[in-house]
Amino acid sequence: MCSLLLLVASLLGNAQATSNGSIRFVQAKAPTPQTPASSVAVTYPAAETAGDLNVVVVGWNDTTSSVSSISDSRGNSYTLAVGPTSGTGLRQSIYYAKNIAGGSNTVTVTFNQAANFVDVRALEYSGASTSSPVDVTAAAVGSGSLANSGSATTTTANDLIFGAGITEGAISGAGSGFTSRVITPDGDIAEDKVGASAGSYSATAPVTPYAGSSTWVMQMVGFKANALSGTPGSAPAISSASPSSGSTNGGTAVTIIGTNFVSGSMVTFGGTAASDVTVASSTSISATTPAHAAGAVNVVVSDNNGSSTLTNGFTFTTTAAIQHKVVLSWKASSSANIMSYNVYRSTISGGYYGLIGSTAGSLSYTDDTVESGTTCYYVTTAVNNQGQQSEYSNQAVATVPSP
Repeated sequence: MCSLLLLVASLLGNAQATSNGSIRFVQAKAPTPQTPASSVAVTYPAAETAGDLNVVVVGWNDTTSSVSSISDSRGNSYTLAVGPTSGTGLRQSIYYAKNIAGGSNTVTVTFNQAANFVDVRALEYSGASTSSPVDVTAAAVGSGSLANSGSATTTTANDLIFGAGITEGAISGAGSGFTSRVITPDGDIAEDKVGASAGSYSATAPVTPYAGSSTWVMQMVGFKANALSGTPGSAPAISSASPSSGSTNGGTAVTIIGTNFVSGSMVTFGGTAASDVTVASSTSISATTPAHAAGAVNVVVSDNNGSSTLTNGFTFTTTAAIQHKVVLSWKASSSANIMSYNVYRSTISGGYYGLIGSTAGSLSYTDDTVESGTTCYYVTTAVNNQGQQSEYSNQAVATVPSP
């Protein structure tokens, strides 16, 4: 059993784990300066993957300021997808950068003058079209308990339906069918879901009034997916998979090491598709095993450039693993009205982290789902009484013994 100490950050933003569908959520960061700002910079928590899509939502609490430019440290070009949409004392726009350059990246938003309560939400997605990602858009303003972008009809299947809202009140969660990716301390949201088929979609989110006001601006963008988003080049090559065994019930988080991995790669174990596939870099993919009959199976990574097979690279077993536990503890957040803490885990240093549990006010958590012989990386977030999450804490690491 391992014991670790984490430190919880004060409320700033939110980042979460992977979505299902052709386009997959990678990471997010959301600074919210509380004084008028003419320029706001946001650094992604981890290095970005070449070919991915960046989505940057910019909201602020006045209708006289405007965005002059958006740039980043990798030289990517940003295009306005929708907006600026102006409500009562509110304004918001959504920008995107397609087929991005990989690496550590800081995005800078510049205004024509100091803007009030700027709220920047920067998100990275894999698997989007690298040539023409925007399919449809919608936007609306209003007041009341449900923000609604209005509807637009997508032209392709598997669009990422991306929604973002800003409010004088506080958005308390994602709309029906959506996954919340960011709810900022100012009560503004970025959310998404995958539209499995072409059709009419809108983005919604519940609004709680603040000081009697529930005015809002809500926008939606449908981003088109690539079945595989790699560009012509060398075929992938797998060298190892770790851990190399796991339960026949599936659910084992596996890190695949090799070369020439590209965004949108597909992974199978014994011919069955893995879930939560994330291309961390050109040399590393994380994936979760499916349920499968006992025995050794081939691990296959495929993309537009070809495929690679690791023969008998993973063994499904019914043998119960020796139980190991990791005990986590952390200091209390200094932010007000903290109600609980969320605990996230990854098999890759720096993420991408998946939610494994939460505690109602407790400052400790026991992870009893770890696999023998793996190294796990943990972060926590604080959650206040409006459901808003903090930025990730510093990372703690635990090496789980082999049986």
